[in-house]
Parts: sequence; C-alpha cells; structure tokens
Amino acid sequence: MSDLRQDHPWLDGFSDEQVKAATHAIRHGLVSAAPGSGKTKMVIGYCGYLLSKKVKPDEVLGLAFNVDAIKEVNSRLASLPLPNAGKLKFRTIHSFCREVLQVAEEEGLLPPRQLLGEPEAAALARRALAGPSGNSGVYDVDELKVGLLRQGLTMVKAGLVRLEQVDNHEDLLAYAEDDEEVAKAILEHERIRHEEGLRTFDDLIFDLACLFRDSPEAAKWAGNEFEHIIVDEYQDVDDAQQEVIIALLGTRGNLMVVGDEDQCIYGWRGANLSYMMSGLEERLGKENVTRYQLSETFRYGHEVAVAANSLIRNNEDRPQKLCISNTGTPRTSVQMRMASTKTGDRYWPHAIMQDLKEWKESGRKMREAAVLVRTYELAAPLEMHLIREGVPYLIEGRGIVGMPEVKAINAYAVMSDAELFRDCGVEGRQEMLASVLSSPSIFLTRPLIKKLSGSLAKLQLDEIPKKLRSLTENDGIKPGQLSGLRRRADVLENLTSAGTDMPELASIIWKQLDWRSDVQRRIANPLKQADRLNVINLMSREVSRYESAGAMLDAFSERMDQQDQPEVMRDPLLITSVHKSKGLEFPLVIVPGMIEGQFPHFMPDRPVDMESERRLAYVAYTRVKEKLILVAPNDLELANRWKIPVNPKESRTPEEAANITSRFLTEMDPAAIRAARTWFYGDGNHPMVESLADYVVKVGAKDTIVQAMPALTAGLTAAELVDLAAEAEPEPAPEYEFQF
Repeated sequence: MSDLRQDHPWLDGFSDEQVKAATHAIRHGLVSAAPGSGKTKMVIGYCGYLLSKKVKPDEVLGLAFNVDAIKEVNSRLASLPLPNAGKLKFRTIHSFCREVLQVAEEEGLLPPRQLLGEPEAAALARRALAGPSGNSGVYDVDELKVGLLRQGLTMVKAGLVRLEQVDNHEDLLAYAEDDEEVAKAILEHERIRHEEGLRTFDDLIFDLACLFRDSPEAAKWAGNEFEHIIVDEYQDVDDAQQEVIIALLGTRGNLMVVGDEDQCIYGWRGANLSYMMSGLEERLGKENVTRYQLSETFRYGHEVAVAANSLIRNNEDRPQKLCISNTGTPRTSVQMRMASTKTGDRYWPHAIMQDLKEWKESGRKMREAAVLVRTYELAAPLEMHLIREGVPYLIEGRGIVGMPEVKAINAYAVMSDAELFRDCGVEGRQEMLASVLSSPSIFLTRPLIKKLSGSLAKLQLDEIPKKLRSLTENDGIKPGQLSGLRRRADVLENLTSAGTDMPELASIIWKQLDWRSDVQRRIANPLKQADRLNVINLMSREVSRYESAGAMLDAFSERMDQQDQPEVMRDPLLITSVHKSKGLEFPLVIVPGMIEGQFPHFMPDRPVDMESERRLAYVAYTRVKEKLILVAPNDLELANRWKIPVNPKESRTPEEAANITSRFLTEMDPAAIRAARTWFYGDGNHPMVESLADYVVKVGAKDTIVQAMPALTAGLTAAELVDLAAEAEPEPAPEYEFQF
C-alpha cells in the first residue's frame, strides 16, 4: 500500500481499505462503506486514479442522488493535483436523464413531452384526484390525498410499473395505501400525462428506462458513451434507475458503485436493496465484479460502533460485516434517558431540555445538537415544550405550527375570548375562522370557506354561532355540512360560556369535535391515522397548560416571529427526521420515541418491513460524533441491563414492557458497550464479552488491551480473549445518568 500512496500522492492519508477501493482497475467494483468511513474521500481518490491512467474527464460519468453531495464531490475534485481534474463533474441522475431524453426526442426515439415544474406537477395530481368532474379548473381535493397520490406515483415509476397495461385500479391499491380514490387517480394521472404530452420529475428516469427496455436499438444508441460510470449511494437505487445504469454501460463501460447495505432506508421510495446485495453480480457476472469494504469509521468511537453493530446484526438481509471505529477516532458515549416510573414517560422533553442546558453551559452551541425523529408527530411534545419555553428551534419538515388541525385548535381557543378575538383584526379573524371551518373537515370547498370566513370575520364573536345556524342549502351548503356547521356553533357557544377555564376549554375542543371520524375519512393508513390523532389529542391537552387563551396565543405568535428573526435563529435546536439526517453528522444526537409502534413504526395488526426499520435506527445511531442519547420508556428489566436506577415498585415488569419498549433497545448489548469503555479507554473494570472480543480482533488493537491486561499475548484468539475475561474483577457500582 505504501508504494501506491507514493505513486499517487493524493492518496496520502487514506486507510489501506480506502487505497484498495480507490485503485480498483479491473471491470466493475462494488464498495460497501460503513457510516463515516470516508466514502466520498475514496470516490475522489478513485477519480484521481482514473485521471492518472490518462482517462479523459468526458469518458467518466459520475452519478449521485443528492445535490449537496454533488456540490461537495465536484468541489473536492477540482482541488485534486491532477490535470483536468476540474473537468470531471458529478451530476444528479435526474439531470443526466433529462439531457438524454431531450436528445432522444430530437432523434425521434420518443415523442416530445413538456417537463412540469413542482407547482404544475402538484396541480396535475389535484386534477387527477378531482377526476372528469373537475374540468372547471377548481380542483378542491384533500391535500393529504394529493401527497398520497404523488407518493404512490413515485413508487409506481420507481418499480417500472407500466400503467398503460393496468386495466383495474384495484391492482394499484398497494401503491395507494388501500385508498380506492387514490388508486383510480393514479390511472387518471397517467392518462392525462400521455394525452397531453407531459412529464414529471419521476418520469425523467421512468420514461428513459421504458425506452431502453422496449427498444434494444435505443439502448444500443445510448450505451458505450462512457468508459467509466460511478454511482454513489447505490443501496438506494430503484428498478428504473438500475435499468438506465446498465443500459448506459453498453459493452465497454466499467461500473464502480458505492453504498452501504445497512443504510438502505428509502424502500418507501422504491429503493431495491437486492442490487447492492447480489443483483449486480447476477446482471454483470460474479467474475466481473470485485467487492471492497470500508469498515472503519472516522466519525464515532468504539462505544457507538459496538452499539450499532449489536443492533444491525439482527438483520438477515445483509452481508456479514462489522463496522469498527478507527483507533484515532475520539471517544463517543452512548447514554439512555428513562423515566423512573411508568407515569413519567410522557415527560421526556424535560429530560432532554436538561441535557441541552448542560450542553450549552459547557460552552457548546445548540445548533451542534440534533433531535432525530422517526416521524414528525414524535416531535410534537418537544415542540410544544420549546414553544412554551420560548426556545428557538428549526424543524426540517412541517412542524405542529403548520398542521391545519393545530391551527384550528389555536383558533378555537382564541375564539373563547371575545376581546382577544376582536384584537386580532379582520385579517387575523378571517384566518382563524377559515381554520375553524376546515378542521375537523366537513368538506366545504375552498371558495366557500373563503367566502364564509370573510363574512363571519366582520361580526362580533357572539353573533357568529347565530349566523352559522342561519345558513341553508340556498347558500350552497349540503345538509351534512349544515349539521357540521351547527356543531361548530354549539362548540363556540360552549367555549365562550362564563367561567370556562383552560382545562375545560381543552376538554370541549377534544370531546365535542369529531376529530377521529375526520381523520379516518381523510387518511386511509391506520398508522398515519393514529399519528395524527395523537398530535391532535396532545395539542388539545396543551391548551390546558396555559393560564389564558392570550398566553397561548402569545407563545405561538412568538414562535412564528422567531422564524423571521435571524439573530434569534442563529443558534436553534435542530429537529429533523432520521431520513433527512442521512449523510449528515452532529456532535450531539438525541433519538426520542424508542417505543414499539413509534420506532420501529408500525401498527400491531399491519405488516411492516422490520429490517428496513432497523436500518433506519442504525442510521440514527450513526449520525453522532460525541454523545448519543436514546430516550426509552420505563422498563425495569431494561433499566437493570443498562444500570439505570428506577423505582421497582412503579416500573413495568417484563410482561408489561414487552409491547412497549422498542426492540431496538433490547437488541443492543450494553455489556459490550461497557466493556468497550474499559478495554479501549481504561474506564472502569468491565469484563470482556464475546461480541466485543470479535470486535477487538478486527480492530487489531491488541497493544491497547495489553496495557489494560499485561497477561494478554499477541497470539490469543477471540475465544481465548473471552476466557481471559473470567480473570477480570467484577464491575464497580455504576455512575448513573440524570433521570426524570
């Protein structure tokens, strides 16, 4: 390896594994890269190696799926000390396919189509949902179903489903979460698209893949242009993308793909892990594909590496590999927060705020921390706590403030106070009334909601219930909708009753408005129904925490104002989904919601891809650089395993915790994590365990262990290491973490 580094100086500082992969020279290569293992660094090194072999930049096609990743790769390529390095450019697979489609249309291989922008694509989805009756141009449809339709279309296109060959919408129910309206809209969407010559973002790859599959002449026309094709994040490639990649290879192309089987988390978007596992060899021939591993991480220390390994080894659909921390990587701790009693689970935001307070008091920035959630609904308790305390935060996704149901609950609360409602002004009153008329939904059209809210906003608060009851079918309102409006009139009168305090107001909002039926009508997926109802119920309870409706309005208004104040948002707490955190890293990572049904995310009577959920947890754990905090429910057995003090008399027994504690916590090996502290950092005197012995052997850190136990010799095997562990002294009393 030293000779290769001397011959190629840009490889200086590369690990042996990175050098092997970066100097791949024969046909096709597949690199399995652990989190933080220097994947991008290796790709840059490989590009430099190709250029050093006199490969021309325009003979290399670099493809990736993330715009930010492409910017980083191209920037680092430009700094390579090689001629023409700046001319070698990576690009997104979508932008490349768009160019090929344009040429194919010019060559007459495809009919011309108009590419729709995001607003136009969303409008097309609404039009498809509205069906033939929506020809007036006003497509008043449920936005939740618009999102579901677009998600279903993405899956259909990723899986190369030929919709023109589908006669029955029932064949598409799996792509529509069993929603018949959405399944029918998928077919309607494709009919409109073909008739009017349109193309969406998903179709950039789908249309090209279909062309290559249907026409060997077209595939031959596009193939052989590049001598080398490099594909990043290959574990997330879908059927359509794979079809395009293979066609582009032709007969002379050499393929290098890089990814991590354990980080395949976009199955819901069509990612097909089989290509990373064995599909490439099956397509190109096993003898033509060389596999490499980047197993050393430079991001996190041994404790997190051991924890992540003990989790992901429970997956069967993965290669037998072990991610290890590079011996020079700083230490990273794994901690758990657990309520001391069963009733304390819901107060987890208080403990997290204590951690963040200590983090800031130690001189660290809030923006160095990230709260990673499986779904944004899990962030709701923390968001409400942050809003109440006036702590600035950034949420990458729609937070509770943007949820229509939360806006409506806020509006109902404000409308309990006539003076407060009057002070909001006509524009503010109209916005609140529009929310009240929209949630829970009685399926009023948007134009009608706008008209009604505008007229009602001019009235005094005590006049609004009477006006709602006076509406008739002559006002363009159906009988069922009239009933819903009368129910709102009753609720508003109850809210303004003399002596109604905030807890009673919260009870009225939750109990007298039929939120459950509304959610069940609009959301077909029971899992998403439960998530949405949990947030609505939580927000209703949140109302009771405030002294008055005015105090609540002030808190939420402050949150809205914060987002427009750069000086306040310089150091916000980041809340983001695990999916969006992939490829990122943070000094402090907090993962809440480690409860069965939340993370892993599922309903007891619904099928779930548990291995995909476990990969998602693996991604969450491996974003950390310094401290990982997992938020667990109260569980006596788990507390004993992790050495956490709880009240045994008020704690869940193993039977009670069986359906509550996330399996992703019980699958981890705290004994191995503790042993890693001793054997790698000299912390405590924790005995060796078998799983850590295997890890130690792969790390090759026997010199470190010899210092801890001089009796150890270089010739001992992993099994002998375990035998030696019997000589270790018992573990000392644990140092407990903060509990709430």
